[in-house]
Amino acid sequence: MIEALELRGASPKTVKLYVDCTARFARHFNQSPEQLGREDVRRYLLYLIHERKVAWSTYKQALAALRFLYRWVLNRGDVVEDIRAPRPERRLPVVLSFAEVHRFFAAIPSFKHRTLLMFAYAAGLRVSEASRVRVADIDGERMVIRVVQGKRKKDRYTILSPLLLQMLRHYWWAARPTDYLFPSRGKLGHVTNSTVQRACLEAQVAAGLAKEVTPHTLRHVLSYCYTSKRTRYLKGNSCCAGSSGRSWRPCRTASNSACTAGRSRSTRAMIQGVTGTTCVAGKIFLVIKRRITV
Repeated sequence: MIEALELRGASPKTVKLYVDCTARFARHFNQSPEQLGREDVRRYLLYLIHERKVAWSTYKQALAALRFLYRWVLNRGDVVEDIRAPRPERRLPVVLSFAEVHRFFAAIPSFKHRTLLMFAYAAGLRVSEASRVRVADIDGERMVIRVVQGKRKKDRYTILSPLLLQMLRHYWWAARPTDYLFPSRGKLGHVTNSTVQRACLEAQVAAGLAKEVTPHTLRHVLSYCYTSKRTRYLKGNSCCAGSSGRSWRPCRTASNSACTAGRSRSTRAMIQGVTGTTCVAGKIFLVIKRRITV
């Protein structure tokens, strides 16, 4: 099963999730999945709903793992052919007020963790994207941030505000990163997702916030403020139906015309680029200015 997932290009997190779901399914019956059939799969899913009372997201993960197992590993697709997924839940995201954001960031003692979370907050990045950003991905001339291999292995550009650029310059002078913007001594070379999530939880408790705050909560603010197709492109989501696949990209203007493809820049020049730009991405909205100044 692991080899089949790797051949399909699944991420290590997806591989671990599918293997764990399959192992729990086998332990429930104390038998190999090869010896189990359609009725066993049905009973196990009902067990998850009625006895375990798992969330629908957990149920869908188990169903997806079993579908992959029987369709592509055991070649017995008829076992899961008539099993339908539940209707997806639609919930409103948790959105913090500016006062709550101020209390949250003020409660983070680590300068690196505070900068990372403010960086993800202002640019609308996922925690995995913000932690893996390299110094060379910060384009101070075009006022954009390059996100490499984000969700579903897609590259994209997102906005870089002048205030965020100034904050990153202060961070660069203090930390002097060379490769990853937020380095770590671990084998990955950058801050891990669990470290950021733990810092976020500790800041929530220290700030006394009743709302649950995660790194993804900070990302929701960008989606809450902007509901256009451009935001869908910046966040790496699919475009609206009928858009013919066209997405917003930074305009090519006089200030960035010299930034031709393949031109090399030093690590320091990426962070210490020019502040003035007429690029559309540099025309930052007032709400992002207020977020950075808290």
